[in-house]
Amino acid sequence: MGFFGPLIDLGIIPSLIMLRRDRRAVASSMHALGTIPGRTWSGLKWYLSPEDSTMFSLRNWRNLSDYQLCYWHTLEVEARQRDYGRICRKRGGRVVEVDLKDLNQPQNFFDLVTLLGLKLDAMSRQRISNIVGKQFNRKRHSKIGARRLPHEGALGEAERVVERLVTTSSIGTEHAIQFGQCSTDYGFSDSLGITTLPRQRMIET
Repeated sequence: MGFFGPLIDLGIIPSLIMLRRDRRAVASSMHALGTIPGRTWSGLKWYLSPEDSTMFSLRNWRNLSDYQLCYWHTLEVEARQRDYGRICRKRGGRVVEVDLKDLNQPQNFFDLVTLLGLKLDAMSRQRISNIVGKQFNRKRHSKIGARRLPHEGALGEAERVVERLVTTSSIGTEHAIQFGQCSTDYGFSDSLGITTLPRQRMIET
């Protein structure tokens, strides 16, 4: 759990921002950068590995492709988001879910700040307006051109194989996972299961 568990043990209840991004987009980016969980140096350094204590154990993971390991990592992170959000909400903490694409609009960023109970002065708002939506740190020099992905249909099948292979691990608590279905706690839906605000795609409980 990184720093999250110790914070809770100390009685410090954080506000959480759950960043959403399309799983395939995340896995494809990881694949292009060569940061393969459990396999490459950068993947071992910066990401979880199937050999770690994880929410989703992955059977026979050494036989999977690099892309499939990246896709597994997106499922693992989403599972942790749900678990951390549940723990935080249970203790009265604030949890906000936001799609990364929405943060490209200044007003959506300001709405997020408001939801978190923060304040920005006029100068800060102007500085944010000047940079929101602009791309930085594209890492073009780090992306490996030779790492080509198969066509969309093949990617979909590769992802389904991973979803069939993952099993529930003991690290998570109060889990009720039904694979192939969008259960309230887990599953492979695109939502974290938090109520949607009426005027934006940013959501909070």
